[in-house]
Amino acid sequence: NLTKNPVGLGTLRGSSSSSNSGGGGEERRSSGGGGNGDGNEPRVRDLRMHIAKDLQMEDSAELLELLVANKILDLNLKLRVVQQVLWKKYVEENATSASSLVAGAGPSHQMISTGSGLSMIFNSSRARSAGADDNAILATYPPMVVTYRLAGVDGEATEDTVEDGDLDDPEAPNAANSTPAAIERRNEKEYGLTRLITKDRGAAVLLDSVKGTIDELLRRIRRDEVSRRHRLRDPSAAEDGDGNRTRELFSKAPPCPGLVLLRHCANIADNRKKLLANRAPTLLLRILLDILNAMNRDSGRSCRRARADTFDFGAVDDVGGGGSAPSARGKKATVEGNPTTDALQEIIEMLASDISSEIGGETSSGESSSLVRAEGSFADLGQAKESGQISGNDDEDRTLPLVMKSLHSTELSPPLRKVIAKLLPFLTYGQVSQSRDLATYFLQYVDVNALGAPDSDPDEDGNNDCVLMSTFVDTATNLPPVSVCDNIRRELIRNGFVSRIRSFLVEGAPSRPPPWSPALYAKTAGKMTSAETDELREEWRKYLNKRGLDVAFKMLTGLCTRHSDTQCLLADASDDSAMQVESADGPGSDLLSLCHWIESTSDNTASGIQNPNGILAETLLDHLKEDNDVTSRRVNAVRKETRDRKKELAEERRNKALVGMSTFGTLPGASGGASSGSAAGGMFASMISSLTGGAGGQQQRTRSSKSETAAASASKAKPAWMAEMEAMEDETLACAVCQEGRTLQPSELLGLYAYMKKVTVSGVGGSTGNIDGTVLLLSLPVSFPSSLLSTDSETLFEKARNASNALEGSSQALTSMSAANNTSSSRNSCFVTTVSAGNAIHISCHKKAKAADRSHPKAPKSEWEGASLRNSRVTCNVIVPLVSSKASEVSLLSIETALAEYNAHTTNTLGARPKSTLWNCLHDIRFLLLRMAYGENLGADCGGGSSTSNNLLLLHQMNSADLFAINAEHDESLEVSRHAKGLSAGFLVACEMVESPNFDRTGVKMKRLERGVAASAPMAALLSILFYNSDDKSKPASRKSTNSQWETHMSRFLTGLIRCAGQRHALGLSDSGCVTSRGLSTGNRKNAGKARSFVDWSDVSGRSKPSHKSSMIEEYSRDLRPLITLYVLFGELSKEFVANKDDEGNEESSERLAAKLEDCYKSSNIHDLLDIAGINMDHGAICRAFEKGARSIS
Repeated sequence: NLTKNPVGLGTLRGSSSSSNSGGGGEERRSSGGGGNGDGNEPRVRDLRMHIAKDLQMEDSAELLELLVANKILDLNLKLRVVQQVLWKKYVEENATSASSLVAGAGPSHQMISTGSGLSMIFNSSRARSAGADDNAILATYPPMVVTYRLAGVDGEATEDTVEDGDLDDPEAPNAANSTPAAIERRNEKEYGLTRLITKDRGAAVLLDSVKGTIDELLRRIRRDEVSRRHRLRDPSAAEDGDGNRTRELFSKAPPCPGLVLLRHCANIADNRKKLLANRAPTLLLRILLDILNAMNRDSGRSCRRARADTFDFGAVDDVGGGGSAPSARGKKATVEGNPTTDALQEIIEMLASDISSEIGGETSSGESSSLVRAEGSFADLGQAKESGQISGNDDEDRTLPLVMKSLHSTELSPPLRKVIAKLLPFLTYGQVSQSRDLATYFLQYVDVNALGAPDSDPDEDGNNDCVLMSTFVDTATNLPPVSVCDNIRRELIRNGFVSRIRSFLVEGAPSRPPPWSPALYAKTAGKMTSAETDELREEWRKYLNKRGLDVAFKMLTGLCTRHSDTQCLLADASDDSAMQVESADGPGSDLLSLCHWIESTSDNTASGIQNPNGILAETLLDHLKEDNDVTSRRVNAVRKETRDRKKELAEERRNKALVGMSTFGTLPGASGGASSGSAAGGMFASMISSLTGGAGGQQQRTRSSKSETAAASASKAKPAWMAEMEAMEDETLACAVCQEGRTLQPSELLGLYAYMKKVTVSGVGGSTGNIDGTVLLLSLPVSFPSSLLSTDSETLFEKARNASNALEGSSQALTSMSAANNTSSSRNSCFVTTVSAGNAIHISCHKKAKAADRSHPKAPKSEWEGASLRNSRVTCNVIVPLVSSKASEVSLLSIETALAEYNAHTTNTLGARPKSTLWNCLHDIRFLLLRMAYGENLGADCGGGSSTSNNLLLLHQMNSADLFAINAEHDESLEVSRHAKGLSAGFLVACEMVESPNFDRTGVKMKRLERGVAASAPMAALLSILFYNSDDKSKPASRKSTNSQWETHMSRFLTGLIRCAGQRHALGLSDSGCVTSRGLSTGNRKNAGKARSFVDWSDVSGRSKPSHKSSMIEEYSRDLRPLITLYVLFGELSKEFVANKDDEGNEESSERLAAKLEDCYKSSNIHDLLDIAGINMDHGAICRAFEKGARSIS
């Protein structure tokens, strides 16, 4: 038992005061939930720690678990929520009457049994009869009983667990009680009593009280400031702190009681209406600015109060630090907030929000709002003041100058500046003089060339122009369409501000519409040349990238909203030549045409041109035509012209399609003036021609040209629609189900049916670290070796060292080096290898077909059983997604889902998740190349698949590897991408080192380096072509790479591959490691695993009278053959591989690769193969490199 029970709230708080969770307790009697924030509310973990401390097992608190109502509690649950929801529900469902069980108990008494012989009696009739809320009812319930026990002592728990989030917090603001109506109801309940204060003239009295109190405080601050300055004149006088005692006290003191009461009153909507009617925003803003200026410790003379009734620009410039003011310009005010300014800003923001909502209601309904009808509107005060119904005073007239001075000289917070920007137009009260002065400030401080520039802080000289500009831009953008703002709009037109923004928009605009939007060109417009199109496209690119266009659009939208004069100015710029841009039809087009071009133009993805302002231009046009018949007709006319042109273009395309699809001539729906007779004649002529192959009208031709005329007539008789359909059917990759490819289904992801299997390679020479070059990179010297003599060695070495540095310390490096140092290790490495028959399938079509196969009523099939039928009866077990950056219309979700399924199958095949998607793909490609190089039958596992189809898979996998490498830079560890991109450089450096005459292989590190050169040669060559194949992609017909890394260093790659051949010979590796015993029980077992065209070199047929060196190369020929073939494949691959090549180009490349591979297979001896490969290397050098590779394993 605990030493104190029940546990109180204060006890729990004290026990967990040092924890981040806060304190808590089971008992909750008060109805207020706002006293404790979420960070201080007691949670279950706090109660558990309290119990553990009481039981003197604080170090083993995690052994305890707590239960309430036979439910195990999550440690993050709030105890208040547990009591209000779980405990309350348990009591209500399990309470029974105690009158018949306990003597003296009345009919309202109830009893609850909590287990372990503990029962409690309580009486809740008083709370229920009084209609109390839930907290009051809960207060009559017995304290919440929490059971604690050691977890797992009696076996696994059988009770349900209540997780964090399973219980809804009754006091948390949810979607239902966070609506404005719900918030208003809560405020009404808490602050409704304040209506008594604002009754009659209460709001005005309260505002005057606040003003008088704060004015007195400011007067005392200014008085003490004068004394402080006198003391500062005495050099011997020393003072602590600020020196202004009143200011120091005021900066820390809470708001005055009147301001606190005003803040409470502002929580009620009716009170806010009365405050608006009494000009509270103006008054409070002036008080706030007075406080900020008085609290400025470095203001000097710049903090004097401006008493002028109108603007004095010289005076304002002086207060900013210029003129003859003694304060330094660089000492701009930095004002710290205090409780009073925070309270004032909070009230001003609430009232400003009411002004906005009032304006919204007024503009949406088209008539005065309820606020105007009931009490009068803040927005209408200016009109009443202008007409003499309300008399102004000096304080109100000086509010706007004071705001301007504060914006210029005081560093106000961004939220306060936004509030001021919202209130700024209302501070003029519609007066012409004030509006003119404010408009002058717009013209002075808004620099159109700086629109869209990032916000910057005032500079060291105190220049606050950027703050003023930002404020005025926000004001113009959000200028409400109410009468009090009309004078500002008129003055902005009069002083040329609107014209300046309009000029900024049309400045630099192209004179013709975007060339990729044909509907914007008239039918009579001449066709542009290719050079003119490119030039116009660049003009539009430059214009659309112009900084500040979006800001200018927003400003003009705010200025023209429901203001006829501004709308007419923007819609008709014919009088201002500077505003005109020339359209495709000739001069005279204005801002309307430019906005229409932008709104009707989409992005040009082919040229990389983005148009982010289309919606803004459309919004501006919509506001120009709002409540204005003149501008509405102009905007509608411009848009109608484009719509009509689009209809014409659509009709032309329709007619062209109908004419092309008709075998019998022009269809009725197509345009044309052919008569019915001629149409009928054409119909029968075409019919006869199509049936007879055109022979009916060719009888006078000679028999010698009969075959030529028949072919010509057949081609001529073929209708255009048939040729179109045949062209569409010629898609190189078409889905096996819907027979449509990327052209007809660009939004569907294609994949290749493939067969994947696991490959296990012995650790002796076949470890992952040797194959992928990890050992080679980690064996490179730290400093640049003197044995490197080639011109680019230093660049290659630096890139290789970067990759090596990224690998050092990684798990891959530690594993690889451990295996490399233990040469007798027999730990196997597991990979996957994939082959394909080249049949494509849409991922979505495969899923539908799978569902149909499973639910077939007569012959249900498994997923891959049905897939093998669609795959030309070739066994398959995976779909390789054909991911390409060109497939922009395929959704990202589809790509991620397909890759996830592919990776899941890879994981199931390997029995473990691959450490890297990129390297898993690269190893798969390497094994496919080795299988081709060894001439293995790629269809031995799955029963099908040609050399062409697997070369097509090879190209697609290399494209996927390129994308995985880009993804690895962001989603995988840094060493993955650096390793892949730095391996070829490391290989070239290491190859030059080991081929140097001064190479010393006696050291362990150099032995590893030599062994790594041989083992990693195929992977290094592959990665060189993948990442550094600098082909001229604009000329795919040439295909010849002129400056790629492979072309530059072919001799080194050849040497490395020959060393690899020697190493594999020494290790006794006679195949790729992927040979299967499947299907070898019948037929010629000797050659069953080889491709059909593969010529067996069983009998070495050398040339006549071979020399000793020639006989040596023939002796090594069987081991050299696969690596020389691999060299040929790499050479052809370097010419053919281009990332993101289209499907037709990939198919042509795969056919050329297959043809080259067939030539290698058909070679009769090593000499023929060397001739096919174009290798002119001395045979003795080849043999020496082979022998060095063989010695590298020792």
